[in-house]
Amino acid sequence: MTHERLVAYVSRTGTTAAAASWLAARLDADLHDLAPHRYLPDLLGLVRVAGDVLDLTQEPAHAPTLAGRRLVVLCAPIWFLDAAPPLRAFVRASRFRGADVLVVLTMTSLCSARTLRSLRADIVAADARCLGVHAVRVRPGDALSDLLTPLLSALHLP
Repeated sequence: MTHERLVAYVSRTGTTAAAASWLAARLDADLHDLAPHRYLPDLLGLVRVAGDVLDLTQEPAHAPTLAGRRLVVLCAPIWFLDAAPPLRAFVRASRFRGADVLVVLTMTSLCSARTLRSLRADIVAADARCLGVHAVRVRPGDALSDLLTPLLSALHLP
């Protein structure tokens, strides 16, 4: 059964996957990995990350269905000062049909305000109501509830 809520994510080291999993459980949402088994937390994975950052034409590998979704939460790390390319590719290839979209960028590196504005513009152009694009500093071992509960509370999401 497809839920009205979806959490879709990209993760290389597992930190963003943990945050996405926590959000999906909290929101009673389906969980979908946008790039499974591609980005390993080793040198080869980092090389693939760099290659994908340079290739802006890529298509999303595994796109979930958006039909009937009322809330879509997108989670991705920051790679080379921008949201992970599979997330960008997914947003650009999708039509959200008026769904609410929330973006949570997990970051251990810098993220510019320009990046956040650009991603918001892409989401609005994909026929979504953007609830926000938030960069949250998440490190392995952080208490996810301490970092993410205030974000959900501020948006009045359970």
